[in-house]
Amino acid sequence: MKKITTLLTIVLLQTATLFAVNENDTLSKQKQCFYDAKTEIENMLSGKIPLDYERAVFITENAYWNNKVDYTLFQIVIDFHSKNIKNLAEANRNEKEQNFKATLLETVEQKREKYQNLLYNWAIFTYFTDTTILKTTLNDKNYIFHHLPYEYSFNDPLGVLDWKNSQVFNLLDKNKANCYAMTSFFKILAERLKTDASIGIAPGHVYITHIDQKGTHYNIELANRAFPGAGSIMTLTYTPVEAVRNGIAMRTLDSKQSVALCLIYLAKGYEHKFNAKTDDFLYQCAETTLKYDSLNLNAMLLKAEVLEEKIVKSNKTVAQLQTNKEFKEYQNLIVILFENGYREMPLDMKNLIINRLQRDSLGLILTDHTPKGFQTINPKDDRYATLSWGMFDEIHEPKLIEQYGRTLLNTKTKKITKFVTADSLYNKYPIDPVVFAWQIDPLASKYPNMSPYAAFNNNPIYFIDDDGREGVASVKKNADNSGGTVTIKAVYFVEVGPNGFSKEQYQSIMGINQTLNSQNYTITDENSQYKGYNVQFDLQIVAVPSQEKAQSYAVSEKELTDAGANAGINLLASNLPIGNSMILTEQTEFEAIPSVQETAKQNNVGPSAVLGITSSDLQHINIPSKSGSTLFTILHEVFHTLYTDKDGATSGIGAGKSLPNESDINDMMKGFENNNRVVTE
Repeated sequence: MKKITTLLTIVLLQTATLFAVNENDTLSKQKQCFYDAKTEIENMLSGKIPLDYERAVFITENAYWNNKVDYTLFQIVIDFHSKNIKNLAEANRNEKEQNFKATLLETVEQKREKYQNLLYNWAIFTYFTDTTILKTTLNDKNYIFHHLPYEYSFNDPLGVLDWKNSQVFNLLDKNKANCYAMTSFFKILAERLKTDASIGIAPGHVYITHIDQKGTHYNIELANRAFPGAGSIMTLTYTPVEAVRNGIAMRTLDSKQSVALCLIYLAKGYEHKFNAKTDDFLYQCAETTLKYDSLNLNAMLLKAEVLEEKIVKSNKTVAQLQTNKEFKEYQNLIVILFENGYREMPLDMKNLIINRLQRDSLGLILTDHTPKGFQTINPKDDRYATLSWGMFDEIHEPKLIEQYGRTLLNTKTKKITKFVTADSLYNKYPIDPVVFAWQIDPLASKYPNMSPYAAFNNNPIYFIDDDGREGVASVKKNADNSGGTVTIKAVYFVEVGPNGFSKEQYQSIMGINQTLNSQNYTITDENSQYKGYNVQFDLQIVAVPSQEKAQSYAVSEKELTDAGANAGINLLASNLPIGNSMILTEQTEFEAIPSVQETAKQNNVGPSAVLGITSSDLQHINIPSKSGSTLFTILHEVFHTLYTDKDGATSGIGAGKSLPNESDINDMMKGFENNNRVVTE
């Protein structure tokens, strides 16, 4: 039996040359491809031809490629993936366990239909997010198909550097794309398999939504295999409740609205291909979309973007623009956006999200946005928490001036007051508010542990901390099974500020990964199943402004589970963050800590000789001020949180003055295995 180890089927390989022969057409012919696609989508929306989301996505993307991709070939590829997913679903069908019984509200057949709907949604989700090995056929030949999970385009989440990152074509060809492409492909497959999955929309974000067997709605985050609640999505997309009430955010799109959305991405493809920000084609696409979906936020923002660009290019003052027709239209549109509850994400929030998405090693100094609701009455009363625990500003207080792009709007007079220079963003990555393709950042909140796919695992699929916030060893085998790589992942919330580590010390701590990875560690333990595997470190260091914040962020999964059980509630579904803390304590105060004194006594030294301490739950690191700048001390305590206790050793990490040695790495891996903190990619 033959084996397919690449993402694409054999037939898709025929498209490889198509992506390199697009420049010979004349400019007018290239643009005509977009106008033809627009006309066909308009015919769908007007009822002249049937609505077809798969076809709408295809012609939208094919226009970017000068209509060089054959639709029949595209359908063959979708057929192939659909068949694989159907086979995966049927292999996991287990109706006996469901014990279907008729009730006053539902027949047995209706229950079976709901089960099949959920089963097929689960199969699509699994195909997207997990490695699957399937027997399949192609051109009457048998194959073993090895399908790898799709990857999120972290370096270019909005497709502004390379628009192909927003295309299903790219997902099929490169196995990588942004949330919009992933969501579009899921929707195409859902329609093929006749499930209820729909596209969900929030400012800057697009996702899948569907119901489980009980009728509960779930939001599906494909990029990180999570199921965020509405509150999480609203928090992380800066969505006021007014935007939800007015119907422009947290929307579930029907078939016509989903097809209409394709016009916006057709316009964006046109803009990127021809570098045309003010072309009338973009405006027409926005207007047509709004004709068939008046609450489409993408269309409103696209229209605003085109008008603003034209107005700014005119190089006139606001006073000079008062009689300008386009200015009046633009001002009216901005007021509509404001009154409907849309607020542009603040600069520091944009920077934080870009930093997380691009996985930058430098990190950012976080501002504490926790509101102080009662401090005007009682300055000491800080009993106030938010879903993001202060990472983001979640209180949308009224502002006299709101900024939209380069436009300042007086919210009292409902008049534009000024045009300003666009904000300079982190890494100079240009954010396009029209393109909804953010990945919801897993470091910013704790997702609900409940899954819609409980029926296929007997118990709910709990969101275990496999992204490594508490600490996890992530194993990835080589394709030929000749060893692999173990990546040690964990998150540390570090106190940075007047009473904590200095910015210089923080930057030094940020160098931990580079220092460790330069040693090229390998597991050498003869008794380990991972012998010969390379070891890499991916420790994320997040600055927070206070000791209290560092320690409150560092909540363990066990703590949430135990506390929730005692209170009779599900705290794991509450967005509380998970991670480890690292704080700096004044020397005298540090020496007075009971655990420090106990450690000193056990080692026959004075408390001043103790250079750091880690809590018994291996989650909280405390460093005295005199040793705060010593990287070896930090590493020694970090390895305690990674299940390595070598205190008193004469060499290696236990000595406190050297890097980990071979024995330390072997013991660390053994600790991860003994504590069930090993996951397989």
